[in-house]
Amino acid sequence: MSVKERGKIEVWPPRSWTPQGRAIFRDLEDNDPRARVKALQALACLENPGNETWRALDKALSDDDERVRAEAVLCGAELNHTGCIHKVAQMSRDSSLKVRVYAVGALGTLGLREGLEAVLEAFNSELPKIRKTAVIALAEIGGQSMASHLRNALKDEDATVRWAAAAALGDIEDTESSDELAAILSDGDDDVSFEAAYSLAKFGDARGLEVLKENVMDSKRGFSACEILGKLGDQRAVESLQEVRARLLINPMLKLRAAASLVLLGFESEKEYVVKKCTSRRVHIRQIAQDLMNEIMCRESDKE
Repeated sequence: MSVKERGKIEVWPPRSWTPQGRAIFRDLEDNDPRARVKALQALACLENPGNETWRALDKALSDDDERVRAEAVLCGAELNHTGCIHKVAQMSRDSSLKVRVYAVGALGTLGLREGLEAVLEAFNSELPKIRKTAVIALAEIGGQSMASHLRNALKDEDATVRWAAAAALGDIEDTESSDELAAILSDGDDDVSFEAAYSLAKFGDARGLEVLKENVMDSKRGFSACEILGKLGDQRAVESLQEVRARLLINPMLKLRAAASLVLLGFESEKEYVVKKCTSRRVHIRQIAQDLMNEIMCRESDKE
């Protein structure tokens, strides 16, 4: 049941009438900023937010404490509160670096063109952390229309910005950036070169194959490397994937991913290993194995 309030639909009963809601809205008025932060974290999890939620959130966005403002920005993005877009855009110039970074990221999450001007301003910031966040936000808001900006970011002096740009170009599937991505395969930063190789592989471009093969056993990048090698479909990756499978003391999830990728490359015998792990007693192993089997079955269905 709902009632109209000021031309909008208000959830009924109001969240503040429920026990949980009463506690949240009470704590949002607490003198301790830590309590207000926790209340905002809880507010982000409330179901069926209504006008009272937006009013409380808008107030928190102007809080005197930077921790509260930062949490309010995250909460607004989590609840997809598009009504706060102009306020969040202003907060991308906040006195607090943390708030500025969160605000730029939230503008990307909200994905509205109204936030584009503020994100473009952040894209030219002197601070790498803000530029990196702006790169991600540009891809989320503008997609292909922001490709030229993202390509320029591949030349940024900061490695984290180059990494974000390489990932973003892959996410928006900008195949026209292939040559620029290939040019940074020899980047001095391993994360940057890997992300460039990963994005190229997403385009079906094997120029980053050697970089991907070098990372199959990496604790941080190994799973992604094994995954994309299977999807790339290049038989030159087989030996590296088999080395992962042959290792005894290695992350079992990585072995699973390598096995699934080998199946995608035509090694049907590896399917038995994935199927076996679908009944593992360890929940996370069982879950990933079942997901990988679904991936294999979808690929086989597409071939048919």
